[in-house]
Amino acid sequence: MGKQVRLSQLVVQFGSQCCAHVEIEIGNSNTSSTAALASFTPLQASATAAGRTVFTVTNQAVGRYVLIWFTNLPPMAGNPGRFEALIDDIAAHGFTAGQSG
Repeated sequence: MGKQVRLSQLVVQFGSQCCAHVEIEIGNSNTSSTAALASFTPLQASATAAGRTVFTVTNQAVGRYVLIWFTNLPPMAGNPGRFEALIDDIAAHGFTAGQSG
């Protein structure tokens, strides 16, 4: 995000195939180490993510990086036994850390 923010809403355009299980998290590390990922704060989750999915965030946690963590992939259309996840667009809404909304 360029600076620490507090999200109020994250709108993600997933692929049309239902249903991805995802967790939305926020943190301050841009590395993929176990310790860095463990420092992220969970904000919202969905077990039915498909198409335009809106995550309304009430957690006051702040961070520079948003993590969309897939915990279960939806089946690939027309390919039994195969799975895939798609993200076509993301819109983040919120405030710079320290501001209120």
